[in-house]
Amino acid sequence: MNTYNEARKVSIVTIIANAVLAVAKLVVGLLAGSVSVLSDAVHTFSDVGTTFAVMVGLKLSSSSADSDHPYGHQRIESLVSVLLAIALGGTAVLIGVEGAQSLWSGKRAEPSIAALIVTVLSIGGKEWMFRYTKAAATRLNSLSLMADAWHHRTDAVSSIAVLVGVGGNMLGVWWLEPVAAIGVSVLILKAAFDILREAFSQLTDRSLAQEDLDRISEIARSTDGVKAIDDLRARISGNVAFVDIDIAVERTLSVEAAHDIAESVHDRVEAAGLRVRHCMVHVNPWYGE
Repeated sequence: MNTYNEARKVSIVTIIANAVLAVAKLVVGLLAGSVSVLSDAVHTFSDVGTTFAVMVGLKLSSSSADSDHPYGHQRIESLVSVLLAIALGGTAVLIGVEGAQSLWSGKRAEPSIAALIVTVLSIGGKEWMFRYTKAAATRLNSLSLMADAWHHRTDAVSSIAVLVGVGGNMLGVWWLEPVAAIGVSVLILKAAFDILREAFSQLTDRSLAQEDLDRISEIARSTDGVKAIDDLRARISGNVAFVDIDIAVERTLSVEAAHDIAESVHDRVEAAGLRVRHCMVHVNPWYGE
């Protein structure tokens, strides 16, 4: 099974799980008149769209390079993430406004055991989705899946805030319900901001993390025939990276021998599990220390 197919399988499982949770929250929220449960239902419905968009983005970004896009289509995933972040932020604002209006008007929801149960189930389900998606993201080295995994963890925290509100309402502290809804909106806004920041980083050729650069440098230096590293640059494009590295080799080597060393560096860097799509190696003559 290739990377996209496995990621698609994980996404479909979480989409189904989120859809079931969202419907359950919506029904209970409407019956109980619980603003925080309804806001959490909207949040979970948005997760279905988020995961679907991640799946579409992975599909499109995995398309082969062509004459119009010689470096591939991986930035499509980043563009999809920008749109998702904007939509998620808009949802957060609506939820926050609804919670603030309920708090201002003193509107109270009826205490509901069903609301308490569905919220507890949501916390458990979201934590399971986080661990399930995170394991797949680690195995597939997929940034978008990892982001989706942490989105599930954020949802679990949101549901804990809702649990506080529902529990408070059952204890007679009615204002905890709308306050919990406002808290959920803040958490969603933060998730939207984090997604947007990461997407912009990918769209603006951000460098790889320093530990990844150090690893690439170590791989190149340990390659037989490499005398020194003259320059090393790497940029993130979508969920992959492109590396440019200048190596120094003995100046008396033949062109063929120098090429073989460069090819070895190229192959080793791309096989190192650092999501490097292509490593460009330039050879300089080495004149000694």
